[in-house]
Amino acid sequence: MYKEARNNEKEQYTGLVLAPIAVNPGLQQKGIGKLLMNELEKRAKRFDYGFISILGHPGYYVKFGYGPASEYNIYPPFEGIPDEAFMIKEIQEGYLKNKEGTILNCNPNNRQLIKSVSYSGFSMP
Repeated sequence: MYKEARNNEKEQYTGLVLAPIAVNPGLQQKGIGKLLMNELEKRAKRFDYGFISILGHPGYYVKFGYGPASEYNIYPPFEGIPDEAFMIKEIQEGYLKNKEGTILNCNPNNRQLIKSVSYSGFSMP
């Protein structure tokens, strides 16, 4: 799941917030998660988003280039989140330079980016 986000009260920088992806245990280790991440990033670029942030397991998402959002002085909208679990990745190179703030507005109604993805005969709505 993803949501559009704004990360500053004074200036708005638009990106996506991704909930951790999940793959059925019987289908794991087949590249489905990688396919989903690659497709999300491809479509985020096409729709001109500047970044994707995610709250998830750093051991998984670091291989896709995600790192602690705090390195950009960007923070989650709620307290108690371990620093290493709230990650971010620039989709447009240099987009986060000189930007900082807190993710403020996650719009759960914006679901137009990914409607379905196919993987080796499996359809994922």
